[in-house]
Amino acid sequence: MSSQKLTELIATATSGPASVKPGSSSTSLKGATIQILSVHNASHARETFKNCCAVPGGLAVSSSHVFAAQKDKAVVHVYSRSKRNQETLAILPERVTCLTFVGEEADGGVGVLIVGTEEGRIVLWQVATGRQIFSTASHIQKVTCIAASPSGTHILTGSADSTIQSWSLQTLQSFTPTSIGTSNANPLRTLSGHRAPITSLAVGHGHSPSLNIAVSASEDKTCVTWNYHSGAILHKIAIPHCPTALALDPLDRAFYIGFETGQLGCLDYYDTKGATFNVLSREGKALEQEFGGAERDANGEGALWDAKVVDGEVGSVTTLTVGYDGSRLLSGHEGGQIVLWNVGAGGGEKFDRVLCKLDYPVAALVSLPIEGLEKGEPERLRLHTTVKPKAEGVRVEGVPYHHTIVAQQVGLGDRGAESWSEKQMAGQMILDEMLIYKGGSELDGNQGQNGSADATEDLKAEVELLKKQLAEARTGEEQAQERFGKLQVEHAILAGEHEAARKRKKRKAEKEETAID
Repeated sequence: MSSQKLTELIATATSGPASVKPGSSSTSLKGATIQILSVHNASHARETFKNCCAVPGGLAVSSSHVFAAQKDKAVVHVYSRSKRNQETLAILPERVTCLTFVGEEADGGVGVLIVGTEEGRIVLWQVATGRQIFSTASHIQKVTCIAASPSGTHILTGSADSTIQSWSLQTLQSFTPTSIGTSNANPLRTLSGHRAPITSLAVGHGHSPSLNIAVSASEDKTCVTWNYHSGAILHKIAIPHCPTALALDPLDRAFYIGFETGQLGCLDYYDTKGATFNVLSREGKALEQEFGGAERDANGEGALWDAKVVDGEVGSVTTLTVGYDGSRLLSGHEGGQIVLWNVGAGGGEKFDRVLCKLDYPVAALVSLPIEGLEKGEPERLRLHTTVKPKAEGVRVEGVPYHHTIVAQQVGLGDRGAESWSEKQMAGQMILDEMLIYKGGSELDGNQGQNGSADATEDLKAEVELLKKQLAEARTGEEQAQERFGKLQVEHAILAGEHEAARKRKKRKAEKEETAID
């Protein structure tokens, strides 16, 4: 058995014009606005997509597609990774400010694009069905950032109104109200701990429905660690500069902060020194103190890390992403540089090198699954083409009659489906799970939210109701087809009788004309 080389990939997007700047000194992929690069060799792009000036935080990548929000417009560019071209242009009713993609692993190959808007709401687009779901405008200002839990059950949104809101993805997509008199389009709770716009959010990697954490950064120069299920503040720290980007270590041991100064810092939750960053006022000058066990460098310049570049200024940090094993950190900058940091170097130098320099400010960096690494879960559904978003309209109880999923079923042979009827049955099981959207996961996720047995029973009843409605819808479809067939026969009989009557009338008229002559 031949071994396959493992490659770590990242996706990048720029927020500048789609055309090349005159006199640009960049040597890597001029004019390309979205690229998929290897961390080991960034001189050549694996995939390149053009004609999109992305909004900061406006890039999401699935196994089949790339989604990029156009800056200052209500447009999302959708690119096919297999065809290497733009597949469609999704038009949304409100200007897009950020987006993320979730649910691919849970759904076996398809998922949901979640978009934040300038009007303070989120829009869900089920890419395999085209279903478009709107939340209430619960933020009073624009959504600035979105993050999702690794299990895909929860979404967090940060806003310029200084609040963070927690949402249940299953509740938002549910076809029936979770309880009488409440709307599925409302958030679970609002987290209030900042006094200025939220600039970045990061969600922990734990799959526990009640113990996972989230970190937020704000223009008020603070970072807060939350238990977003309960809304409790676990940790709050003051920092010397305005934070512009966050990233959590894969084991949630620490988080990294990017600043408007172009520097980076780290807070280690397990630092035994207990030192923190504080902003102190002394004759109008901010004093920086160490935090998170970050050692001073050889020059004694403090705990912040500087990017040592020779080609222009790096500018502020616009985006951060952590490598697969947590030993590498990548930062994108306004100067177009993508910088690699060796965060596993202990007390040594953290700056490694400038991975590449793009022509325009880096809007987003997204770490992708390791290429060559065997997937844990078998693929069940494969999305070849997205279905353009269409408004859901007025919510009605039950699954809509024309709710369909456009995706290819794969891996039926592994299920032991040998005959056509068995394959059809296996496929129907997949569709049932998609329509109910992982009812079991919903029960587990929501049980941690309120700890109420009554709520769990209500959710179980909802799942059973959805199954019953699916069965009734299919029965109704069969009955409708049967009625349609009968109507076709009746129509043919009536048409024949009408034609015979017309011919009799014509012959009678001809006889009367002959008698008159």
